[in-house]
This record gives sequence, C-alpha cells and structure tokens, in this order.
Amino acid sequence: MVIIDFHVHPINIEEIHKGNPQMTTALRDVYNLRVSIQPLRVFVDQLKSFGVSKAVILGLDLSRTYGVKLPSNEELDRIISMHPDLFIGLIGLDPLRGDEALDEIEKYIDHRRFKGVKLNPSLQGFRPDDERIYPIYESLEDMGAILTIHTGFSWNIRSNLLYSYPLLIEPIASKFKELRIILTHMGWPWIWESICLALRYENVYLDIADTFTGTPKDHFKKVFIETLGIRFVEAFLKDKILFGSNHPRMESGKMIEAIQYLPMDSEVKESILRLNALYILS
Repeated sequence: MVIIDFHVHPINIEEIHKGNPQMTTALRDVYNLRVSIQPLRVFVDQLKSFGVSKAVILGLDLSRTYGVKLPSNEELDRIISMHPDLFIGLIGLDPLRGDEALDEIEKYIDHRRFKGVKLNPSLQGFRPDDERIYPIYESLEDMGAILTIHTGFSWNIRSNLLYSYPLLIEPIASKFKELRIILTHMGWPWIWESICLALRYENVYLDIADTFTGTPKDHFKKVFIETLGIRFVEAFLKDKILFGSNHPRMESGKMIEAIQYLPMDSEVKESILRLNALYILS
C-alpha cells in the first residue's frame, strides 16, 4: 500500500544541521529530544523501506519566541529540491508578523513543492483565534492552501497549552469555510473536542501524529478502541483522519505497524494511510 506521512519534522537531518548550528541545541530546548542526527539519504531510505511514498515536511518559525527556525523555509526548499518526488512542504511563518508573513506565503506556496503552512500557537505564543491573524487565514483560503495547526499536548514546559485547545479553532473553521484545516495529534488529550470540529465542519481534519499514552500500539488501542470505539471511527471519521508519524519523535514504520494492528476495516485503514491525504493534497 502507498502511504503518505502527513507530519514529519526534518529537524534531525544532517544537511540542515551543518548550515544551522542552533538546530542541535533547539532539538533539546524546544522539543526535549535527544535523537541522533542522520544524513538525508539515510532518512529517505528509511521512509521508502516503510512504504512511505510521500512525506509532508514541516517548517516552524520560532524566531520571536526561541530565536530559531525549525527549520527555515529556505532549508525546507533545499531538502524538497533534492527529493521532489518524495517531499512536500508546509512552510513555517510567524502570523503575528503581518505583511512579512503574507510575503512568505506569496513567495513559497506554489502547490507543487509547498502546499500550505504549519503553525504551533503554544510554541509561537499566539491565540489562533486572534483576529490580527485573520489575514493569514484569508490568504491561505484564497490560494486553496492547507493550514496544519498544532493542537493538544506539548512536552515543552514553556509552551502555553491554552493556545493549543482545539475549540479555539472553531471561529476559524466557521469563518474560512474553504480553508482546509488539519488539527494535529487529534488534539490529544482533547480528542472529543477535536472530533466535534471535524464532524461539524467539512474543512476540518485530524492527524494522528505521535503517541502520548505508551507505545504506538498502546496509544492507538487507547484512542481508537477504548476511547472512540472502532465502529464510531469507521462510521464517522473514516474520511477525516490523516496518518502522521511526528518524526523524529516517532518512526513512521512503528506508527504504520500500529495502525495496521487495529481491528479496523481495511478500506478505512487505506483512507487513513493514503486516500484522505491524497484528497487534501490534490
């Protein structure tokens, strides 16, 4: 089966670290990660061995709050250019920078290499429903671009969890009805709040990146079987869930295995692992 990983942070790639010495420190200070740095070719081979044919790699502009970009859009562009058949980018920007942020959208989003924007309100220090940011959402909607926005838990003790509360996204989903919005991590632990938005608004989707309650198999058992129920997922969420690994915190292969392990209809698994992403990326 062709698989699309919709949530990849290319922050442990050697080629990026060589040009950005802040990255190594930022991995620890921002993400609380102590992972090995690997050459791009090793990562590419890994993804292919897992059956991943497309990986959506994410930028994040933390220059105002942490003095670093993880990574910069220029670095994302360089990685995508080296493997254009494998990687698709969502740029990072600071939505509070106004015209500068709008310029980044105009410069990079071309619907080939870059399809949208990744925001993390808790780390970037803004409320997603702040109306000063609405021109960003309007621009993305006008361009037919994607907005992936962090919702739910963060390991970073400096982050503001309130800004990651999924229901803060409702005014955006309601006002910008043509803007495709992806709520990361299913908003865990506010899973039901995220699902309410996904059920209520056609333009809201959920990714399942990362695990918070144990191993990938443990976490997906907890979420899909014990919390939601397989029949509920199959009946109401089959077109709303996207596969994501949250690499490098989790390997794509382990997350894929955990999805395959679920006692879920094979057609629903295919939608989660591939078809829903293809629809959003089209």
